Amino acid sequence: MKILNEDPSERWGRIADDIIKSPKIDNDMIKQCYWQLKAQGDTCAKNVSRWLTFAGSAIVVFLLLNRGFITSANLSIVTVTHLTFLAYVIPPFVSLAFLNFGALLSEETVYSGMATAIARKAFPALVDTRVSELFILQSGILGVQMPEELAISKKYRPEDLWMATQLIIIGLCFLSFEVYAYFTLFSNLGFADPWTYSALTATIGLSFIAVLYILGATYE
Repeated sequence: MKILNEDPSERWGRIADDIIKSPKIDNDMIKQCYWQLKAQGDTCAKNVSRWLTFAGSAIVVFLLLNRGFITSANLSIVTVTHLTFLAYVIPPFVSLAFLNFGALLSEETVYSGMATAIARKAFPALVDTRVSELFILQSGILGVQMPEELAISKKYRPEDLWMATQLIIIGLCFLSFEVYAYFTLFSNLGFADPWTYSALTATIGLSFIAVLYILGATYE
């Protein structure tokens, strides 16, 4: 229970300390461990952007379907003329994308935190100057969190505030779409359609798990 209640940064620091002090691990292996953690974090960051792109594309398709701009689709040699089923599929899919976003964000937080902990123990000079943070910065969405000491302007956006702002904006976008999507479905199909309720149930379940992941990533 003590480990479960331990602050994540303290837990990562303790693990990093055990690694550094181990006689079976040399300096080259420590460096390799650090860069491997960074590579895994980079992969998570890329997948975060990929799932956000999937979600955005799905939302655009839903809007086009709702406006009647898309009525059929060509799949190889087959033309699909009834795309009504996509109206049921897209809202849960967007929630699935939100879930993957939250899970990958939480995973990236662990990789970055562990890499920072190793750098703090093995290369304290890099951490004290915050140069080590340049190694794990991500460009684009959820990135550009430049340390204030290294920023060109002291008026640069604070790291925690920038991250929180992005998460709030992304969360509101997902929530706004889901509300719009089900308002549209119930308006067009009524309140007796079982498929709408099935899609809504899946959406609520996936979104709930996604929120848990994001809260976990924010806490860490």
